Amino acid sequence: MRVGDRWIFILPPEIAYGNRQRGPIPPNSTLVFDYEILDVSDPKKSIADTMFKVIESGGIDKALDLFSELIDQKRYN
Repeated sequence: MRVGDRWIFILPPEIAYGNRQRGPIPPNSTLVFDYEILDVSDPKKSIADTMFKVIESGGIDKALDLFSELIDQKRYN
């Protein structure tokens, strides 16, 4: 997808929520998502990638410390 592109995703109930109600969405609803790319920026790093690198370089204790710090900062919530 590029800036200016518009995509419409249509999800029938079988691949959306099926016969379950989710908040205001009734059972057996078809979901329609209309996306337009307005801008592109550097994506956030995945917490999984970050944690893997920290575990490799500093061990699990260092990764757990970092995870606690990130949760406190609400960067990955």
